[in-house]
Amino acid sequence: MDIKRKPVPNDHSGETTTPQQNSSHMTGKFKDIGLAFFLVSIPLFVFSLLLLGLVSHFRVSHGHVPYSNLDFPGSQDEAGVYYVNLGATRLIFIASWSSSLAPALVGFALTMFSFPIAHNYLQLTRERRNVDLLTPYQLSIVLRLFTGGSLGALWTWVKYLHTWRSRRQNQAPALKGTAILATLCTFLAALVFLADTWVHLTTKTVQMIIATPLSSGIPYSMGLVPSCSFGNLTGPTDALGNCTILEAVTNIFLQRSETSLQVLNNISDSMIALSYLDEYTYVAPPPTAELSLRDYTASTFGMETQCNAVSTQCNLEALDGASTPFFCSEAFQGDVSVMDEEEVYPACSPNCYPNWYLTYFTNSQRNENETGYGLLKGGGNPFYFGLATLVNKASDAIPLNSTEIVGPIHGGVVYVLECNSTVYDVEYDSVNGTITRFDTSMSNDSVANIFKGALGATTVGTDYLKQSASIAVFSESMQELCHKFAMSFNRATLSVGASTLQPNDAIVAQERSTKLVTRIPKAPLYTLVLANMLFVVLGIALAIMAIARSGGEVREIQARLSIEGLVADRFEGRRAKERVESIEDLFEEKYGQESTRIVIHNSAHGGYEYQKLL
Repeated sequence: MDIKRKPVPNDHSGETTTPQQNSSHMTGKFKDIGLAFFLVSIPLFVFSLLLLGLVSHFRVSHGHVPYSNLDFPGSQDEAGVYYVNLGATRLIFIASWSSSLAPALVGFALTMFSFPIAHNYLQLTRERRNVDLLTPYQLSIVLRLFTGGSLGALWTWVKYLHTWRSRRQNQAPALKGTAILATLCTFLAALVFLADTWVHLTTKTVQMIIATPLSSGIPYSMGLVPSCSFGNLTGPTDALGNCTILEAVTNIFLQRSETSLQVLNNISDSMIALSYLDEYTYVAPPPTAELSLRDYTASTFGMETQCNAVSTQCNLEALDGASTPFFCSEAFQGDVSVMDEEEVYPACSPNCYPNWYLTYFTNSQRNENETGYGLLKGGGNPFYFGLATLVNKASDAIPLNSTEIVGPIHGGVVYVLECNSTVYDVEYDSVNGTITRFDTSMSNDSVANIFKGALGATTVGTDYLKQSASIAVFSESMQELCHKFAMSFNRATLSVGASTLQPNDAIVAQERSTKLVTRIPKAPLYTLVLANMLFVVLGIALAIMAIARSGGEVREIQARLSIEGLVADRFEGRRAKERVESIEDLFEEKYGQESTRIVIHNSAHGGYEYQKLL
C-alpha cells in the first residue's frame, strides 16, 4: 500500500520538482570515523594524562630523617605508594571520569568497526557466499549492537548462541565479528570500572609526618652546674661545699634545694626522674606539648640500684615489745624499735632516725660504716648502703608472707636490706616519647659522690624514702619489695641530686610536623591508566581499519547497516533505493513532505504486521 510521491519544493526557484536519481555517494564517512575516534580515544587519553599530571605535580615525599638514629615509623615513603598534596575527594572525582565515560564508548567503537564489517559484507554479497550472509534475526542482533553495543544486545546474542543451538543457522562473520568486538569493548569498560573502584577503595587521606632538624637552644640534656664540674669531689662530704652541701653548726643544708624538691614532687618544669625498662632511672626533660612533637638525642645521668633482703642473715627478731634488734656487722647494727633519737645519733647519718636506719658503707663487704656524725667519707662508684626500718607501726597485720619480714610485738613491719647503687653517664635517643636507645657508661667517682652526698648528708629525700619503704611491703614477693625500694632509691637520689644539674643543649634534635595528604597506591592508579590506554589503542586501531576499509561503496552499505537504513528500505519505497549523501535523505519527511504513517495492524495470517498508512 504505497502512497503517491509528492513534489518537493525547489528552494532556489520556488517551483516544485520531484527528486531525481543522482550519482552522488553517501558522504560523512570521515566525519563519523573522526568523531567516533575522538570520543573513544581522546577523552580517556586526556583523563589519564590529567590524572598522572596531578599526581606528579602535587606529589610530596617524607624526605630523609635528619638523623638516622631518630628514625621513626612512618618517616619513609611506603613502597608502591604515591603521596599527593591534593584532596583525596578531588583526586577520586577526577579518576572517576574514566569509569563514567567508558560504557558510553562501546557504541562509538562499534561505529568505526561497522566500516570493515560493511566492506566484508559487500564482498560476500558480490561473491554470492550466501551461507556467510546474515539471517534476519542475525541482522536484528547486529543492528542492536551497532545502535549502542548495550549489555542487552550482547545478552540477546548469547541467548541466540545457546538457546537456538540446535536450530539456528551458522553465525555470519558480520555477527561474529561485531559481537566479539562488543564483548571486548564491554570487557574494557568493565576493566576501567573495576580499576576505578580499586582506586576509590585504596585512596585515602593520611597524615604525613615530616622531620626537620632543630638548631641550638634545645635544653634536653642534663649536665652538672659549673660549681660541680671541676675539681676532685671524691673526698668527704665537706669537699662538696662548693657544689651541693652547706654545712652549718646545727644542720647540713642542700644548695638549690627548691630544684630538688620540685623534681622530687614532679612539679619541675625543667627536669623529671624517669625509669627505663624498670631497671634504670634517669633525669630527663618533663613531658610537654612541645616535647611530644620532638625527637632528640641527649646526655644525662642515670642510676641502677640492686637490693637484697638480709633480715634473717642479720638476725632480725622481735625480741620483746620494745625491742626488735638486728646485727649485720659491726658497721650495721641497731634496734629498729628504739623510739629515742639519742639512741640513734650520732652513730648514724642524718638519714638515721628512730625506726629508720639508712647506713652507707665504704666497700662491698659492708664492714666499714661511713656515716658518722652526718658526714660521708666520700667513696667511689658503685656505692653501698643498708636499710633497716620499721614501717606501718599502727598495723598489726603483715601483708607479705616472707621469712625476711618480722612483725614486732607492738605492731608494724620490719625488714633489713643491703643494696648497691651505680651512677651512670647516659646517652639516649627519644623518638615520639619512646626511648629507642639507652647507652650507659659508669660515671666517675666525683659524680657518684655528688649524688650520694646530696641524699646521704641531708634529709631532703628521707620522707619520700620512708613512704616508699612503707608502700613496698604490699608487694607480692620479697623480691618485688626489694625492686620497688631500689627504684624509689634511684628516684630519690637523682631528684635530690638534681640541685647540681642544669639543662644543656640536646646533642641533636628534630621536630615532627604533620599534614594531611592523599595516599594513592601505584598498582590501582596504573591499572586505571592502563585500562584507559587500552581503549585509546583500540580506538586508534579501529580508526585505521575503518579508514582503510571505507573506500568505494562501503559507506553506502555501512550507512544502511542501521535501524534507519532498514526502516527506510521497508517504508520509504523508491526513495530508499536512490543514491543520497546522507542517511537522513532516504526519508521523505526531511523534504517537508507529508510522510507515510506506520501502523501495526492485524495481519491476514492471524498475527500482526507493519503497514503504511496512506
